[in-house]
Amino acid sequence: MPDSEHLLFIKKRLNLWHGIMTELNIGAHCSEKDCRQLDFLPIHCEHCDRVFCKIHSSITAHNCPISSSTYKCHQSSSQFRSDDANDNICDYHLCNERQLVLLSCDGCYGNFCTSHKQKEVHQCSSLTQSLHQLDKIQPLKTVDRTALNAISHTIIPTKINDTLSVKPLSDRARATKAKLILLKTKMEALPGGQRARELPESERFVIRLSVMPEVLSKNNMISVYFGKRWPLGCILDYGCEHFHLPRDKKYGLIRLSDELDEYFATNCSQHQNHIVSNSLLDLNSSLKQHVGENCFVEGQLLQIVCLPQT
Repeated sequence: MPDSEHLLFIKKRLNLWHGIMTELNIGAHCSEKDCRQLDFLPIHCEHCDRVFCKIHSSITAHNCPISSSTYKCHQSSSQFRSDDANDNICDYHLCNERQLVLLSCDGCYGNFCTSHKQKEVHQCSSLTQSLHQLDKIQPLKTVDRTALNAISHTIIPTKINDTLSVKPLSDRARATKAKLILLKTKMEALPGGQRARELPESERFVIRLSVMPEVLSKNNMISVYFGKRWPLGCILDYGCEHFHLPRDKKYGLIRLSDELDEYFATNCSQHQNHIVSNSLLDLNSSLKQHVGENCFVEGQLLQIVCLPQT
């Protein structure tokens, strides 16, 4: 707290400053009769042409008589603008919300609030017209899936009665079917374990793997890829684990001949294919070695067989 001498000094300085401003004719007294305060920055009223201090500068503070009619006119004008704003009502029949700016729909050309701006929300008539147009469009033709259905089941070699006559496929049909089998195999191929998942594309070899019907009677063929340099023993181990085969039996791998390798394995004779298809494969040899020695092709069909007990 300042002492009394300091307060007295400040009061003298203020009186001196007030006297100097009065002599220089700076400032003016407030026109309000109950105030008459000397204000060095008086505010001029543009309506009654009088000056006031900051406290009585507003037209309501000094009850300006001349501005009353102008104020009423301004108030009515503001009320008129407010009434115009009330016309901005959402066109949705279940909404009465008013907004300063409404959003126009390019389908029905209505004006809607932000909650009903979507065509689906305010049930735009343009959507109904679009549905009627879709109904007039002819349905697509049914795709012939005969070739796809022919390869969608496990291929199990069966003995065909010689008395039955089967119409042979043309070369073009055989090529189409083989390409479809290979395409379907590559599309559905899964990694043969975590190691196979990390293989680059150039090191992958896709095969089809199944179990002989005597062990698993249901459709059990899968498409899977392994490393080209992996031995067939890895494939057998993966197949036994995947199909949950009993561990008290011994298993081996054989190659099944179908339309795929009959078309793509052009370097092997039919006699060589028959020999390979009826013999157990060497589990120590890699897939790459079998490609060169036994005419393995991409998408080769291998089957897990149960070996006789010794």
